Amino acid sequence: MNVSVGIIIKEDKVFVGRRKKDKLYPEYFEFPGGKVERFENSKEALCRELKEELKIDVVACFYLFDTVSHYKEFSVTLHLYLITEFWNDIDASGEYDEWRFQEISKIRSLKLLPGNLEMVKKLFEIGVFHD
Repeated sequence: MNVSVGIIIKEDKVFVGRRKKDKLYPEYFEFPGGKVERFENSKEALCRELKEELKIDVVACFYLFDTVSHYKEFSVTLHLYLITEFWNDIDASGEYDEWRFQEISKIRSLKLLPGNLEMVKKLFEIGVFHD
């Protein structure tokens, strides 16, 4: 499975949402994004998913890296993008039961999906995130 993920940073904080109780891995925090559908590339999927989930229009984003995460049920290839500009206010009420811009220095204290935790480590390693 291929999933595009958006890293939205604003004033040393990063956007995260907590998965609803009826989802797989309920109440884990994650970065927004979703599955890459047939006949679309990972950037197109990210823009579509963020429009559906957060009600925003991505104006500028940059590819960061790919990573593979293995869960008990499946494996997923994650395509990460840094979102540097978007239009509209974020409204994630349809997707998450809680969402916020979390201080980057405290991101490791959240109950993150295992795949997102791996991404956080790499984002610190390459300097996108910093304490």
